[in-house]
Amino acid sequence: MLRIGLMGLDGHQGVVLDGMARRKDTVLAAVSSENEEAKNALRRHPAVTGQTRFYSEWEQLLAGEALDLAVICSINSLHAPMLKAAAARKLPIISEKPLALTLGDLAEVRAAVEQARVALSMLITMRYAPCYRAVHEAVRTGRIGKPVLATAFKSYRLGRRPLWQRRRATFGGTIPFVNIHTIDLLRWTTGREFVGCQAYHGNAGKPEAEEMEDHAVVLLRMDNGGVAVSQQDYLRPAAAESHGEAFLRVAGSDGVIEVLDHERQVRLTTSTEASQTLALSPEEDYLSDFLEGLEGRKAHLISRDDCFRVTEIGLKAMEAAATGRAVSL
Repeated sequence: MLRIGLMGLDGHQGVVLDGMARRKDTVLAAVSSENEEAKNALRRHPAVTGQTRFYSEWEQLLAGEALDLAVICSINSLHAPMLKAAAARKLPIISEKPLALTLGDLAEVRAAVEQARVALSMLITMRYAPCYRAVHEAVRTGRIGKPVLATAFKSYRLGRRPLWQRRRATFGGTIPFVNIHTIDLLRWTTGREFVGCQAYHGNAGKPEAEEMEDHAVVLLRMDNGGVAVSQQDYLRPAAAESHGEAFLRVAGSDGVIEVLDHERQVRLTTSTEASQTLALSPEEDYLSDFLEGLEGRKAHLISRDDCFRVTEIGLKAMEAAATGRAVSL
């Protein structure tokens, strides 16, 4: 039985917890959080058992539990110290994004993880949505030719954000927290590396967000001369039909592919094929994919290098937004 420790209840821990509830070979050994309300709510989740132990301090959890996997879903400023501590214990790690809030901390995390030779994944889970996997496969097999211009956006309701997200010291910024999803998606679906970027961000419409940016745009130069655009905002109206919305379009030398209808449809048009809607495969479970990677049965969809690279791009894009100058990637 795989014993899992969950540190923090401030992220997308439901991705892992829901995956655990569908399996019979994992157990939630322990959870740490200073948020008593969140811990009490968690007790109702089917992944929690009578043997799950609850801690207030994550250091106590790591010291007191024999674990097989560490899951980090804390506030952003704690990711780096938690990652280094889990790596020191030789634990495979699933982490929220970003891995760190500074390039210096990211370098320390990378050194710790690589020295320990542990598996690392990050919750950049848009890769698992059937629509984006269809785009990835279509571009990979050359159906639109050379990717030239790729655009992705995510738009959310602001809602009531917790204090840690409204403070730069604990949050880090909208670009490494949210744009990182579409930066990864653009990199993965186009199959191109990014070599430079410019970025803009700010808070022009939601003063209640305080130090949290309500919009951000990152312009990325592809290594083939093309351009990618990652756009994020917290300007979705409260009356909108859903909390969030996402979009992806990749235009190539021989065609265009788009994700439409709230990620339910993928439309492909090429120089030789009329517009068509692609069939979508069933969604794959993130946790199962990660565990099968640990067992050596397959390659996990998100590599350790992917985690470090997209975090680095997000942090350098923050630098570009702060200075008003383009940066090399």
